[in-house]
Amino acid sequence: MAPIELPLLTVAAITAVTTKARLLLLNQDPAPAEEEVPRDTRISFELADTGVAGVDPASIAVWVDGIQALADKAFAPAFSGSASAITAGKDTVRVTLDRPAPFASSTEVRVRVRARTLDGVATIDESYAFAIEDRTAPELLAVVARGPRALRLAFDEPVLLPPTASFGFAALTTPAAPLTVVHASTSGPLVDLELLRAMSPDARYSVTVAGVTDLRGNPIEAPFDRTAFTSYRPPRPPNRRFDLWSMLPRHNRRADETGDLRKFVACLQEILDLQLAELDAFTDLFDLERAPEPWLDLILTDLGNPFSFDLDLPGKRRLAAGGDPARA
Repeated sequence: MAPIELPLLTVAAITAVTTKARLLLLNQDPAPAEEEVPRDTRISFELADTGVAGVDPASIAVWVDGIQALADKAFAPAFSGSASAITAGKDTVRVTLDRPAPFASSTEVRVRVRARTLDGVATIDESYAFAIEDRTAPELLAVVARGPRALRLAFDEPVLLPPTASFGFAALTTPAAPLTVVHASTSGPLVDLELLRAMSPDARYSVTVAGVTDLRGNPIEAPFDRTAFTSYRPPRPPNRRFDLWSMLPRHNRRADETGDLRKFVACLQEILDLQLAELDAFTDLFDLERAPEPWLDLILTDLGNPFSFDLDLPGKRRLAAGGDPARA
């Protein structure tokens, strides 16, 4: 027989636990409070009588999550796998429950054991629990457009973005500009995407996510890896009506039997809407309460900011609002 080299086993500490109980529940596998237990695990434990009578195998009853798995030395169908057995030794009885179907992912399994000794003097009724590993893939719940080039994806659990993660977009309506992700970041169950170019206002898109995983490394899977969303519509004055199609002469619109003219005008309308949105947002650049930080820096420079120390964004707004920076 070939020699077998075993790994080194080092015992760091031994703790002695004393008990007055005669009938003991020992060597549970999985152990009480154990986590990340494989879904196809078997449940094993030993019952030991510290007296002389021994454990009565016929008295052993086991419940798993409230369902009786063993009674009168007979296993329930849900725990009657090939490895299920009751092995009686000199002082102990070992019980193994083999579940043909795996446990549900990310669940807590509670085991209750009841038994007595052969002389009927000592009894035991104890419970313990362990946690099954997470094998459930994350699901994409919704997508919200938060700006012309900003999307937020919501998942049903915290997720990670490995280097292989990708996001594919398909237009469901026309016109619709193609979308490309230039930056992605995650915070718990939320993923924020920055796009290369602005989305077509009010267009419908679908997004397909690949490579995103949960904290346990489970990758997202179809059909929960995709959803549809409506693109961002920049705010506009409620009374504005700047519709290029309606501005065309009626005879041109009536002559458009193929619809090609309407599609072409829709492309021009998209560009016009984006330009109008930029014009509407121009006033924010010199509004001290809403101006982006780079513009605040330019405003302070124009005012002759005499201070050399760094200021946070609220401090810059207060300084700019003071008019004379020397008295701010």
